[in-house]
Amino acid sequence: MTHNTTDYQPKHDTDWHRILINTVKTIDRNTYQCLYVVDFTQSKFLYVSENLAKYCGHYIPSTSDSFTYNDFLQALSEKDRKTGHEILDKKTLLASGYKPQELLECTIACDFSLNDARRKRMINQKLSPISIAEDGSIGLALAVIDISSTYKPGNIVLSKADDDFYLKYSLDTHKWEKTKKFALTETERDILRLSAQGITMEGIADLLYKSLDTIKSHKRNLFAKIGATNISQALASATNYELL
Repeated sequence: MTHNTTDYQPKHDTDWHRILINTVKTIDRNTYQCLYVVDFTQSKFLYVSENLAKYCGHYIPSTSDSFTYNDFLQALSEKDRKTGHEILDKKTLLASGYKPQELLECTIACDFSLNDARRKRMINQKLSPISIAEDGSIGLALAVIDISSTYKPGNIVLSKADDDFYLKYSLDTHKWEKTKKFALTETERDILRLSAQGITMEGIADLLYKSLDTIKSHKRNLFAKIGATNISQALASATNYELL
């Protein structure tokens, strides 16, 4: 694939790459989630978390040489690979209405399954472009992977933090559908953030200086807004839709 030169693509020199990878490594040491940096122009990992290799059945120390981007793709079903190719295609991305420089501020979230010889895992991936060509083709991207709170692949969402809407991609119509973002209160956001740290409702009530009944009421309102049945689904939706 040939990419045009562009103002929306940082200089690809050794120093810049080293700073990028060292930054991602630092983040990786401080999170339970899996991370990878991919160069789509070469279909190559620049960095990948060891746990992602394990999710795909590769029980070896992961480096860009021992666990490749192609290994990752092979752990996806043919249908999920086609879906990924479709939603990351430059025509699909530009059909969202965002310009290339705006796509650099967006996150593309989706659910799909990873398969190894022993089990299947449904995961959630949030991919953010780092560099993008003027024709809409993604160069480098950072992806964050976690176990999904859903049971079905899809749920493809394109979101930009500053916008009051998000775009959901339909695999039936092959179009982006605009939906207004949920308006969360600060207390609802605090409940999500603290729940993500494993704090109980009683603990959250103490930390926020509110009664347990008040916290439970905010939690019910939060679930109703997002359409969630548990805190994991609520947190996943809030992250996908850039609500936090």
